[in-house]
Amino acid sequence: MNIGSYVLKEKRLKILSLILAIAVWVFVNHGLEKEIIVPARVRVVKIRSGLVLKKVETDTVNLFVRGSPSALREMEEPLVALDLSHYGEGAHAIRIKKENLSLPRGVRVEAVRPSFVRVELAGG
Repeated sequence: MNIGSYVLKEKRLKILSLILAIAVWVFVNHGLEKEIIVPARVRVVKIRSGLVLKKVETDTVNLFVRGSPSALREMEEPLVALDLSHYGEGAHAIRIKKENLSLPRGVRVEAVRPSFVRVELAGG
């Protein structure tokens, strides 16, 4: 028996095996969602005029995110942008909302720990 006849034999079974292998690879790499914990930097982006940022209690929070393995691999370091333009002088506990996060498409936040960032603003 030569190699050529062996390769051509059972052609349907070999094509079916190849299709099944591709389907399993796609399912494993793109079909299942995973949840991971990612550190995110906290950055103040706006402060009301005449105020200065005196203190930020934490500079990172942990994001519990869920998405496909490919979306999670493509994710760059997330950023939490805090808009303090609506806050006056004094200490404040700012709740981290989904609008404060920069995440790629296909990645969603399940939880944020801590869910608040304490800041203190003072008159400049």
